[in-house]
Amino acid sequence: FSEMAIELWFRADNLTPLQVLAGTYNFLGGLNNKGMSIGIQSDLIRSFLAIGTGGYQYVDWTGCSTGVWYHAMLFHSTVNSTLEIYGNGILRDSKDAVGYTATIANFRMGEDPGGTADLDGGIAFVRVYNPLPPVTIALQHYNQERRWFGV
Repeated sequence: FSEMAIELWFRADNLTPLQVLAGTYNFLGGLNNKGMSIGIQSDLIRSFLAIGTGGYQYVDWTGCSTGVWYHAMLFHSTVNSTLEIYGNGILRDSKDAVGYTATIANFRMGEDPGGTADLDGGIAFVRVYNPLPPVTIALQHYNQERRWFGV
């Protein structure tokens, strides 16, 4: 794909160690690994993009607390060469992301392929998009669904 987005609601019951919420993985070995994921580490909601040449890019959103539901949406576009994370409907971070082609290969929720970063918490309303929806959908879905999560 030339573009992809992952959207979900999540709650963390523990903030350490690193925990994967959702992602795609294409492990080709060594520096050829490719993937796009979103996870929690300490109070960071971190999105990771591995581009397959040993390079990677992070976008972060700080301020995660335990027991609270959050809405997160990760956008990746090779057309614009960007990686963006929206948290509770607001753009939290954006970076250049040249050299990665999005894939749905090996999509996982709540765990990484090695089984070392499993989620201690909850996930709801997972959506994967290709092509990308308008970025305004992040705020629209947050506002429409937040009452269900007490936010």
